[in-house]
Amino acid sequence: MSIDSLNTRALPADIVRGITDLAPLPATAYRLMALLRGEDESLTTIAALLESDQGLVASLLRRANSARYMASPARTALEAVMRVGTVSLLDLVIQEHLRRLLTAAPTYGLDEHDLWIHGAAAQLAARALRAERPRLQIPAIADTAALLHDIGKLIIARYLKVEARAVTAYARERDVTWSEAERSVLGFDHTIIGAAVAEHWHFPADVTLAIRHHHDRETTHDSRLLDAVMLANLVAKTVGAGLGAEGLNFGVSATIHERLSLDFDAFARICLATQDGLHDLVAAAHATR
Repeated sequence: MSIDSLNTRALPADIVRGITDLAPLPATAYRLMALLRGEDESLTTIAALLESDQGLVASLLRRANSARYMASPARTALEAVMRVGTVSLLDLVIQEHLRRLLTAAPTYGLDEHDLWIHGAAAQLAARALRAERPRLQIPAIADTAALLHDIGKLIIARYLKVEARAVTAYARERDVTWSEAERSVLGFDHTIIGAAVAEHWHFPADVTLAIRHHHDRETTHDSRLLDAVMLANLVAKTVGAGLGAEGLNFGVSATIHERLSLDFDAFARICLATQDGLHDLVAAAHATR
């Protein structure tokens, strides 16, 4: 999936332009993704790139020196990079980038904070799922995919003026999910646009696939990463993070709990871990204002 492979004639010109003109990810993110692909990248070089963004360095040092890592204080960007790990650093870089792009999304009944908190909650849920079910070997980049799963909403909110009540009314009258109503009212939904953004930003194919299909009621894709993103979105909605106009009216595979070997108790533990993580995240955000 890419913006070139979409039938762009069926998309408003502003949406196509919005994707192609979207601010590129920082060079640090591309270096980190290269490192994840096994390419020869230097952590020293990555740390040097980070040092040009003092706000990002401050966030990195806070994370590296948090109780989670239980070690002597990291004093430099390189020490912090080595402590938190590649994927955690990639998530942090993307979080900071998204904060600069966020806008209110009245089409979805969300403000800037709602968009950020939903992605952050999904990211925390994916991390909690991996901790709950380590034997499934869900790739760590599932956290990143969960963080980005609704990026398509940002593009639609920025470049298309549609009232939430139009989509909500369509979904209610025809008893369909929000995404199905989106496709009928707009001609596409946020998963299609989100996948095109992921492709435009050169994310791995499995991340793009997870963003594209995270609302599928049933899936033919044998992907633990996709399963993790579906579950992460469900958890984020369950704990009330970024419900918006869509609320709980979304598609999720009926067999996802079986594929992830989750019973109610395990699901509840993931929800609690997500809530605790959100509390800490919001507290840290307020402390830095």
